[in-house]
Amino acid sequence: MSIQINKSLFLPQIEKYTSKKGYGRWMSNVNNLTEEVLNLAQDWFDWGDYLKTPHENVSQIDYRVKLKLYVMDHISLEDKDKAWFIPSFLWIFLAERIISYVIKLIIEHYWPDILQEINYEI
Repeated sequence: MSIQINKSLFLPQIEKYTSKKGYGRWMSNVNNLTEEVLNLAQDWFDWGDYLKTPHENVSQIDYRVKLKLYVMDHISLEDKDKAWFIPSFLWIFLAERIISYVIKLIIEHYWPDILQEINYEI
């Protein structure tokens, strides 16, 4: 059984985070980016590569890195055709921070489920 991401759990937290950081002026772009990151994270879970990680000394950080690498490999922050694109260097910086935060939330929330799926004994 693959993990199913419940977007409604994360969207309010992400909105609060981005508002607090002062990203409010780009809120629609942030929401579109967040939606794409959540979809890519779901693809990563559906693909099942996280189940192939060695079970010794697993950590949330390892999984955050793996998921971020997957997302960054499948997203182009400079793609002008995306609804979330803003043509500036600042946007790339903000987008990477948002992606990291979304991934942190996902891995922290689903960590018990990940451990259960890989049959990791605590």
